[in-house]
Amino acid sequence: MFFIRAIFWFSLVMLFIPIGDDGGEGGPAGISGEQTLAAVQAAAHDLAGFCERNPATCNTAGALVIQYGQKVRTGAGELVARLDEKLAATPTDAVHTGSVSKADE
Repeated sequence: MFFIRAIFWFSLVMLFIPIGDDGGEGGPAGISGEQTLAAVQAAAHDLAGFCERNPATCNTAGALVIQYGQKVRTGAGELVARLDEKLAATPTDAVHTGSVSKADE
C-alpha cells in the first residue's frame, strides 16, 4: 500500500512541474492547474472505490503486504543478529582511531 501511495504522490508532484508554454514536444497546451486538480480528484475518487468493485483483488493484495512485512521483519532480525555477532567479535581495547600520539603529561 505504501508503494501505491508513493507513486500517487510522486505523480501528483510531477503534474504541477511546469514544462513551458507550448506543452512540451507536441503535447497538449493550455491545461490549467484547476483542470489538473480536478482530474487528480476524480482519479483518487475512482481508486477509493476500487476495493468495493474488486474485493478479491484487495484481499490478495492485503495478504501480500502482510507476507512482505513478515519477510522484512525476519530479514531485519537476521541482520541484527549478524551485526551483534560482528560487534561481539571485535576487541574494543585494540581499536585505534588515529595517528596522533598520546600527549605526555
